[in-house]
Amino acid sequence: MTGTFLNGGSCIKLADPGAIALTANVPVHFANDPTKKLQRFNSWIKGKGWTPEDRTGGYPFKANNQFVMEWSAENRTTIRVIVDGKFWKLFSREDLSNIEQLDFSYFIRISSVKLCRQEIETTTPEIPTTTPSPPTCPNEVLITNVSIGNVNLLNYGFGIGFTEGKSIIMTGTLLNGGSCIKLGDPGVLLQTADAVFHFSPNNVAKHVICNSWMKGKGWTPEDKSGGYPFNPNNQFELQWIAEPNNIVKIYVDRKFFRTFSREDLSKVVQIDFSYAIRISSIKLCREEIETTTPEIPTTTPPPPTCPNEVLITNVSIGNINLIKYGFGKGFTVGKSIIITGTFLNGGSCIKLADAGVITVTGNVPFHFATDPTKKLTICNSWMKGKGWTPEDRSGVYPFNPNNQFFMEWVAEPNNTIRLNVDGKFWKTFSREDLSNIEQLDFSYFIRISSVKLCRQDIETTTPTIPTPPPKCPNEVLITNVSIGNVNLLKYGFGIGFTVGKSIIMTGKLLNGGSCIKLGEEGVLLQTANAVFHFSPDNVAKHVICNSWMKGKGWTPEDKSGGYPFNPNNQFELQWIAEPNNIVKIYIDRKFFRTFSREDLSKVVQIDFSYAIRISSIKLCREEIETTTPEIPTTTPPPPTCPNEVLITNVSIGNINLIKYGFGKGFTVGKSIIITGTFLNGGSCIKLADAGVITVTGNVPFHFATDPTKKLTICNSWMKGKGWTPEDRSGGYPFNPNNQFFMEWVAEPNNTIRLNVDGKFCKTFSREDLSHIEQLDFSYFIRISSVKLCRQDIETTTPTIPTPPPKCPNEVLITNVSIGNVNLLKYGFGIGFTVGKSIIMTGKLLNGGSCIKLGEEGVLLQTANAVFHFSPDNKAKHVVCNSWMKGKGWTPEDKTGGYPFNPNNDFVLEWIAEAGNTIRINVDGKFFRTFSREDLSKVVQIDFSYAIRISSIRLCRADEIPTTTITPTTPPPNVPCPYFSLKLDLVIPIAINLENGFKPGKHITIIGTPTDQFPDFVVGLGEPGIMRETANVLFSFSPQLNSKSVTVNTLIIGIGWETELTYGHSPFKVGEPFVLEIKAGLNNQIEVFVNYVAYLRFTRHDLSKVSQIQIIRAVKVCSIVTCN
Repeated sequence: MTGTFLNGGSCIKLADPGAIALTANVPVHFANDPTKKLQRFNSWIKGKGWTPEDRTGGYPFKANNQFVMEWSAENRTTIRVIVDGKFWKLFSREDLSNIEQLDFSYFIRISSVKLCRQEIETTTPEIPTTTPSPPTCPNEVLITNVSIGNVNLLNYGFGIGFTEGKSIIMTGTLLNGGSCIKLGDPGVLLQTADAVFHFSPNNVAKHVICNSWMKGKGWTPEDKSGGYPFNPNNQFELQWIAEPNNIVKIYVDRKFFRTFSREDLSKVVQIDFSYAIRISSIKLCREEIETTTPEIPTTTPPPPTCPNEVLITNVSIGNINLIKYGFGKGFTVGKSIIITGTFLNGGSCIKLADAGVITVTGNVPFHFATDPTKKLTICNSWMKGKGWTPEDRSGVYPFNPNNQFFMEWVAEPNNTIRLNVDGKFWKTFSREDLSNIEQLDFSYFIRISSVKLCRQDIETTTPTIPTPPPKCPNEVLITNVSIGNVNLLKYGFGIGFTVGKSIIMTGKLLNGGSCIKLGEEGVLLQTANAVFHFSPDNVAKHVICNSWMKGKGWTPEDKSGGYPFNPNNQFELQWIAEPNNIVKIYIDRKFFRTFSREDLSKVVQIDFSYAIRISSIKLCREEIETTTPEIPTTTPPPPTCPNEVLITNVSIGNINLIKYGFGKGFTVGKSIIITGTFLNGGSCIKLADAGVITVTGNVPFHFATDPTKKLTICNSWMKGKGWTPEDRSGGYPFNPNNQFFMEWVAEPNNTIRLNVDGKFCKTFSREDLSHIEQLDFSYFIRISSVKLCRQDIETTTPTIPTPPPKCPNEVLITNVSIGNVNLLKYGFGIGFTVGKSIIMTGKLLNGGSCIKLGEEGVLLQTANAVFHFSPDNKAKHVVCNSWMKGKGWTPEDKTGGYPFNPNNDFVLEWIAEAGNTIRINVDGKFFRTFSREDLSKVVQIDFSYAIRISSIRLCRADEIPTTTITPTTPPPNVPCPYFSLKLDLVIPIAINLENGFKPGKHITIIGTPTDQFPDFVVGLGEPGIMRETANVLFSFSPQLNSKSVTVNTLIIGIGWETELTYGHSPFKVGEPFVLEIKAGLNNQIEVFVNYVAYLRFTRHDLSKVSQIQIIRAVKVCSIVTCN
């Protein structure tokens, strides 16, 4: 099952026949509530009712992602549950043999259900005599994923000519309109090459045309005889058989259709498909070539090169020590092995193995087995402690049972082996580390004629093997980590830092001391022990290891081991739990030291503080199953790719998407799947409009990555604007040692969803994607393949959608219920004034609906509704007017007609213009204007009655206030009977406020952001050390790079709560500001920037606030605190 759990409880049931939970047993009942992070399994049985709940196994679902859940029947009572490709748990309780129903209820959205069964029913053993047997295909060559276009038959060993003994079998679907299949001589068809046979079925006209096109003659007369044999709703199977005298015998769906004979077929070298046809597969069939007819030299692939060849002949089955033959250790890039021989009847094995006794003390990273009697090949590995890994039986059987084989194994990057058979690429295999290979072994039913060992480099010294990245079984990756506290239980890490667990952290040490603590449950350094404290100091150049224990305090410091960090580089820090409460510490993949002092069995949290920036945390734990010894490594299925167009051997450069039938625009229903490798250095992938990229062609989406810096950038380039701000969010999802698999999915509202290696990475939405025509690759990237996927094949020219309205400095609000939206909370400021606009999407229901812009207060009571917009889907009119205190409703204005389509979603845009005028656009078209009341005090928008709102975009072009504030500007003249003034402060600083933050108190800060850090933070806190022992009840943090402001609260023992982000940040490096923080009623905090209202925030009781703290990238000129 794939789907999404919505907020609230949901249920999935497997039930016997009958009314569920009444007359029908429910052997399996699964209930889930994402809001409570709660799941349970149980059953309902007639006469018993609900059985006890099983809540074991933690919570495996990600809150914001679609799930993939697999239920696998193990025996008569047990199901195995796999979530997102990882084993989760077993449930075994009642008899499953009578299951007939699958039931979904409550708050769940199901995308798809796949029903899978291995067994073939034995009740119908014989094939009905009415079904024709499939056509035979001697020496079959199968071609799949065929895009319409041209297939060179010589490349597939079909030889020249469509002559007796040859046939072609095609499967596919005819679309509406005419289609063409041509057999052609060498050259450009219909120009320099004859189309000696042209076959053209037409699903609309219901006829088939057979004729030819010849140079100097053009098209020959059309032959439409034979009727129309195709079923327009079904996939077809079309077979052409070459017979004597240039006759083509034609079968459709295994029934004879007709013959055709007109031109000489002896020079055919190509088959071509065009227009309204979709081809699924082609089989090229040819009977054995007589020995008197030599093969055409141009079709025989040359033998592979073998640099520095070592030839071994007369090889008996057994073992070859590769070291003794000078092949060196490892099967690495630059090496290959060429084997010639014969597979005998029965199974045979070829193994590449490490040193030791094979499958006893020596790993077998690559095992190749074949059985010619079963036409079967197996690739897998044998590893100490794991045994045999899952079998890979993919790939058609490539060996000719009557011939000697010629097999080449080529070592490629990322522990990949490329297998070529008889001079043709067959498949690749990649699973285990190949760097320690020392043996080549043959066994069972195989006869080896020769082995060639090939290597491009003869090394005179022992090459250094790069340190592999640390292993992380059952990895949980946490990115965008702010300093603070991480609750390990919430991430399924369990209690304790015990054997089988490890933690891998990446980040950067700043100047000064930093702390990382492993702690027990509670408030660290107060009610909770910090059993392991790790404190590197970039200035003092030492690392302190010790502990803090209740009743003891800090234990003695251990500074042994030197200083392993590079102060200018990002670090990778790995802690491995070993027996006897030992922590083994690696830094940048090199052993540093061990530490053992306190009991680690109760660890539930990890905490970061002071001069450290954390990029990512990986929580790793080996699965310890007490009841089920083996856990299948289910790989998440690859993404679907409807109407796939596969492009391989892609060089860096440009792909014209129009030429590949992808159509214009990257819109809903389309996706692009890219596989390749990022090389060292920066690389770029761009989706671009028509024109010269970054000159006359816009780049609505630019994706750049640099594996050396572990950095990704998403942004755009637009004519007249240039490069837009960089979005570096989402961490670095690529494995630097592996090929990547990246999927871009077009979603509504010009949004691109990025999935990397089968996992969701991030979304990006900025510019209009409806004009995309190009996909471009540049710089340090190697592309293996590109798949273009689209759900719809359009038979007519699609209309280009109206581009969405522009929305500068957009704030997007989704999942809007009807009711009231406070615009101040979203950083929209006071007033609906020039430079601002609001874009709403939704649907009008039957009846009248209302949208109001209002001033502060209760609308239609204490607050004016200065603009009231009321469309009515029944009356087919729009009323515009206002409601004013003391006046009531003003006259209704119904001019302009009715612009809404009652059956469609709408896009409604309001643009603030001069003179308190609102310009109204509906679905991208101008509707009317309205001007009546003063709009300068607007702070809310309200929706009511028969309307459903999908999204609101708040847009404002007036990002920077025009008033320049200088450091000498005096603080605002506000009533302040008791105040404190501090000048030229040194940051960081904490100032005592005393007696809570109550109405009447306010703080004025005059300062200038610096470029020392990417942000600065102003915090209001309770008594104690803020972020260590004291709650931070208001954290105000301007993000200087992303031009946003984040607001949050930190509760000691719980951690950071929900973070709010506000756009239109007025803070810029080097530009002075005036920041006012005022205490309002009911624990509300009001923030003004440069004397303009910016936001209001309410979350916790402020009566215990006793201090203000300012840290990071800001220079403060003065602080005035008013009591």
